[in-house]
Amino acid sequence: MPDSVLVITRVGDITADLVIRQLDERGVPVHRFDLADLRA
Repeated sequence: MPDSVLVITRVGDITADLVIRQLDERGVPVHRFDLADLRA
């Protein structure tokens, strides 16, 4: 099992929400990063 998982996503990304929920249920630490947080 990985130490943690990085999920790169965006606002309204329902698929990422589902993946994160499954990982949480399996006890896998998840870090979510929204691309909108990168300001050019």
